Amino acid sequence: MTLIYRGIAGFFVFLLSLPVSANNSIHFTDTWARATFPMAETGAVYTTLMNHSQQPLTLVSVSVPEAVAASAEIHSITMSEGMMKMRELENGIELKPHGHAMLQPGGQHIMLVGLKEGLEPGTSFTLTLHFNDGSQQLLEVPVQDDSGDNDAMGKHHH
Repeated sequence: MTLIYRGIAGFFVFLLSLPVSANNSIHFTDTWARATFPMAETGAVYTTLMNHSQQPLTLVSVSVPEAVAASAEIHSITMSEGMMKMRELENGIELKPHGHAMLQPGGQHIMLVGLKEGLEPGTSFTLTLHFNDGSQQLLEVPVQDDSGDNDAMGKHHH
């Protein structure tokens, strides 16, 4: 009888390990964070998001473990009167059905605020993306220097 209970218990442990609300219709490519100097207070994450569903989705917020940064925000850089201005995108980023959004240097990106320590090339951390349908997607973010020639570039993530 204990073998049956172990099997049932093991099955429930397996179920609990599955993501509760993962969104399998969102795919990512070219995910990376720019390395910073050791005392930096902010950092930036870049990726390309692709919506493979029939429905529009909006990336409404992002979060990181407290060990990485105090918070993460969706930002955009725009030119206004010859000056670059960065602002938080409070309404998030909309992904049209079968559309994509490029988060890249000089444009839309994820800003890490209150870094606990600098982002060192060759390390990585987890970022959680939150969508308007209540789903979440975990994303492993490799840290690389500014040169852009890291092995992580171009790898496809789901």
